[in-house]
Order: sequence, then C-alpha cells, then structure tokens
Amino acid sequence: GHLVEAGVDNFRVFDEVRSSVSGTQFQDIRIFPNPATTSVQVLDAPEQIISAQLIDVLGRRYPVIVDGPELLFNPISNGQYFLILQDDADQTYISKLQIIR
Repeated sequence: GHLVEAGVDNFRVFDEVRSSVSGTQFQDIRIFPNPATTSVQVLDAPEQIISAQLIDVLGRRYPVIVDGPELLFNPISNGQYFLILQDDADQTYISKLQIIR
C-alpha cells in the first residue's frame, strides 16, 4: 500500500455562514426586467442607489448610468453578469443579471 500523510490546520465548523464583506446585501431589492438589454429598474431599494456597475464572469467591469431607479448601460454581449449597486446609506447589493440582445 501507499502511505499518505495529510494535515489540516485551524479547521473549524460554524453553524452559520460568515462573510468577509460587511454591509453587503444579497436580497431586499428586485431588478426588472431580468433578462435585460440596455436598462433595468431597481425596485424595493430601501435607500437611493447612487452607483452601479456590471461585472462579467471574467471580472471585466462595464459602466452603468444611474438615473433614479433606472439603470442604463451600453449594449454588451449576451450572458450572465453581476450587478453591483451602492446606495446612499453605504450598503452594497449584488444581483445576477442576464443580458440578451
């Protein structure tokens, strides 16, 4: 047989999921429509959205114009993106967004 040696350092089991990103919300707002083409509406945001960006799965960032509850962006390739929103209470929201042309 083969002898395999392995070790685990500082292994812990937690009852809840912990995040290293503070102030990040993963729900509480809705994005409509999804899938989208060049704009979406932000619904149910507790505060005013002040900045936004789209990020593709390769980490490329695409600019988004915030016009009240409407978010506008240039036509981009079809696919899955992450929409990252920042509100005026310094909260960050992350949503998946599908783009179709």
